[in-house]
Amino acid sequence: MESLQHSKEASGPGLHRKCQLRRRWWITIGIAVAIVVILVIVIPLAIILPRRGDKGGKPSSVIFPLYIYPETNSTWGPLYEAILTHPELEFLVIVNPQSGPGNGSLPDERYQQAIRQLDTYPNVQKVGYVRTGYAERNISDVLSDIETYSGWESQSASLAMSGVFFDEAPHQYEAATVDYLNRINSAVKNATGLTGDRTIIHNPGTIPDSRLEVPNTDITVVFEQSYDHYETSQKALLDDEKDVDRDSWAYIFHSVPTMSNSTIENFVDEISRKAAWLYLTTRTDSYYEYLDSSLERFCDVANPDLDFLVIVNPNSGPGDRDQPSPDHNYAREVPRLNAYSNVYTVGYIRIDYCRKPLQDSFDEVARYASWSEQYETSKLGVRGIFVDETPNHHSPERADYLDALTRYIKQSPGILGDKFVAHNPGTAPDSSLAEHAELTFVCEEPYSRYRSGEVQKWLELHPFDRARAGFMISGVPDDELHSLVQELRDRSAYFFVTEVVDDFYESFGPSSWGAFMQALQHNHQPQQDQEDEVPVAAAPTV
Repeated sequence: MESLQHSKEASGPGLHRKCQLRRRWWITIGIAVAIVVILVIVIPLAIILPRRGDKGGKPSSVIFPLYIYPETNSTWGPLYEAILTHPELEFLVIVNPQSGPGNGSLPDERYQQAIRQLDTYPNVQKVGYVRTGYAERNISDVLSDIETYSGWESQSASLAMSGVFFDEAPHQYEAATVDYLNRINSAVKNATGLTGDRTIIHNPGTIPDSRLEVPNTDITVVFEQSYDHYETSQKALLDDEKDVDRDSWAYIFHSVPTMSNSTIENFVDEISRKAAWLYLTTRTDSYYEYLDSSLERFCDVANPDLDFLVIVNPNSGPGDRDQPSPDHNYAREVPRLNAYSNVYTVGYIRIDYCRKPLQDSFDEVARYASWSEQYETSKLGVRGIFVDETPNHHSPERADYLDALTRYIKQSPGILGDKFVAHNPGTAPDSSLAEHAELTFVCEEPYSRYRSGEVQKWLELHPFDRARAGFMISGVPDDELHSLVQELRDRSAYFFVTEVVDDFYESFGPSSWGAFMQALQHNHQPQQDQEDEVPVAAAPTV
């Protein structure tokens, strides 16, 4: 990008190194492209755009009844895969070795190994299963189960539970029942071996009597039944509940019929407006003792408000002229990206601050446009162009160049959809240059420089429309990431953050990608006179 105070368009070490890094990455892709391109679904620079055609659904998390014994290392594999490929989703996993913690102080070695694997995922919260028998079970046995779960942490931090799921919770009021619930809730909140917030979930499976709303209950499962039962007798009842705190409600569905992608998406949109914690299974018996083959589809639609603008970059553009574009790996994987309703693919080109011959830029756009020749059958194509190294200082020649390039993109029939145009000068450009793109990255900086007085002053002097602004911040300290994401939500609708300091578009941060997705789930209070529009995650793939 250009400097804030002056143009640094002369070829220098920084630009030369940038090109070298891209070339090395292309060589790496040549070796391992199958893995890299699949990962691009959630790769850094999944830009966060405002959701197009939002149907009113809200971001939700998964409450997962894991009542399956891990016979082998792969038994829980589909769950691990869903967790890994959906870092934007929080999974509240109910661990249930034996209708509770079991008779021993610890589960057996296989179970311990599986729990330790769950603990490696930053978007997983583990809670222990305890049955209350509708407040009829001896309270000493319930307290003993809580104590057993609490003891797991003393054996290994990776076995620690962060709360308790009370199954068969009562829904009918009795004074003794209130006392019972207060005692077991207090036992959880006071258990020193339980970690984090010591989350408490009650599962009456229906809306409980309001007099049973005892302190410290974080989540209540107000529906646990079949899909048909919901549609025929419970939907209207649940919809009639007003002033509900959706963050405290969970719905668990079984016997969900086979649906098209759009139908299941509409259904999850609908129920997410009432409950922040959801689980759906198509199984009609033994609902929680087997992993459902539809788990991946459910996870794909459980967070409808997060979109990904994926910048497809085979080789600093569509690839060398003497090579097929796309190669067979991109031809296989880009259609898979396009199959996701919340993914928006754009092709990468670099224009060297308008020094690149305009015809060469046209040619690269045309190569991307050619991808969609058989779109109806192949689903291969991109919906716009990401133009890197755009200038930030105006000149008539530059304005003419950008105007011509934008018109060429917009008139290219092979570029799909609304032919989205994004510019990356890396700093706020002169306003006369901003009109040529729907999105402009106004800040591409390391975190330390982003926080500097120079950059902050520049951003203050060059305000930019939030809906058309993007930020890319690298080298973010772990303990600053959450607050930075909330700050950027006020400044831009598109952003990407990572803890990685070098080669930050070429790898996942060890922890920042999951933390980034989780920070976007957090309820955000926008600045005064500003609506809290949903951001879009941007992911460059270089």
